Amino acid sequence: MKNLLLTLPILTAMLFNTAIAENDVNNHSSKKSKGSPMVVFKKTSPMPLLMSVIVKHGEELNLTEKQSAVFNQWRVENMGPSLKLGNEILTEEAAIQQAAIDGKPNTEIKKMLSSMLEKRNTMASNMLNCRDMIMSTLDEGQWGKFVTLYGKMNKTM
Repeated sequence: MKNLLLTLPILTAMLFNTAIAENDVNNHSSKKSKGSPMVVFKKTSPMPLLMSVIVKHGEELNLTEKQSAVFNQWRVENMGPSLKLGNEILTEEAAIQQAAIDGKPNTEIKKMLSSMLEKRNTMASNMLNCRDMIMSTLDEGQWGKFVTLYGKMNKTM
């Protein structure tokens, strides 16, 4: 029963965040959707997608109520802006490719590259902050299990 009570807020937050993320994908992409949040994050940052382990395997990690609240708050505050940033990166990459094909001057393309790379750096930094938050929220045993779960998930992604 306790696990069910802990899981309910997580599921509610996941549904809420999925709705926000899907809305952001539709509102912040060009005419074509860039894909799911996972696809956007994978395409725009070399950092591992760690929050997905929390979302998919929180029960296996035996998260406390406080830990669940920390992770839910992080997702509420960070997923939408990160998805928006990811879609901006993908849109800028497409514009850079088109500018190259259109024969735009190197100086113009380099400015575009600089903007896109700055956003990629911001995305990677945000994901590093997420990693640090996860590490500081989980205890040592949970972190070990988390790393194992990530390895298993990463093989299937």
